[in-house]
Amino acid sequence: CLLNSDVLHANETGVRIAGKGNWINGLSTDSATLYTPHIKRGSEAIESVGILQNFKGTVVHDFFSPYFKYDFIHAMCNAHISRELIGIFENDSAKWADEMKSFLSKTYYETRILKIVTDEEYLKKQSAQFDSIIEKANIETPYIELNKPARGKPKKSKARNLLERLIDHKNFILRFLFDPRVPYDNNQIERDLRMLKVHQKISGCFRSFKGAEIFCRIRSFISTAKKRKIPVLECIANALLRKDFSLL
Repeated sequence: CLLNSDVLHANETGVRIAGKGNWINGLSTDSATLYTPHIKRGSEAIESVGILQNFKGTVVHDFFSPYFKYDFIHAMCNAHISRELIGIFENDSAKWADEMKSFLSKTYYETRILKIVTDEEYLKKQSAQFDSIIEKANIETPYIELNKPARGKPKKSKARNLLERLIDHKNFILRFLFDPRVPYDNNQIERDLRMLKVHQKISGCFRSFKGAEIFCRIRSFISTAKKRKIPVLECIANALLRKDFSLL
């Protein structure tokens, strides 16, 4: 059912398994959840699940670079961007960062809370306002090499790095504006990953990779049942008794 969804949320969180650092990759919608553990975080882990490389809808994520190699439609988490903008405004006093955060928040409020009509004129206006803030940002936060290493790319400031991401991924950042099915943020998967962090705080780690796989399978099952308002204990009992049932 995840593969057939219009919009998927993707994220990952670090865990310790058998005393070593590993990752749990999460995929979710408002009606299904899937957790999968892997020793790595990048493309190898993503492709081991077998969903994102075949997915044709929209995936909401947080700029994690391996996602950009796949052909699905990208949408960025604007809550994540807003937190970065706040940090840059507070630490670097960059006025454009505060202006961009206000623009994103206002656009979200108008389109998702007030539900105003987003006709072509409104969309062009918002797109132009985004570009205007970027122009100011290029003046206020120009490209300056902080230090030039003997090898590799020159280091840039955090403000400049974020600005270049905003420039390169404008369409992905404003996806929520042009497609009403796409949410403003990636909170769906962040909420779904919260139980894994609770487990980590209580238990500290998984003793074995097999144990992590079993935990992820059970938590995926429970989370999906809750989202579909199906009694969890009944689902577990049916599974243990090998009765025919469906979460659909």
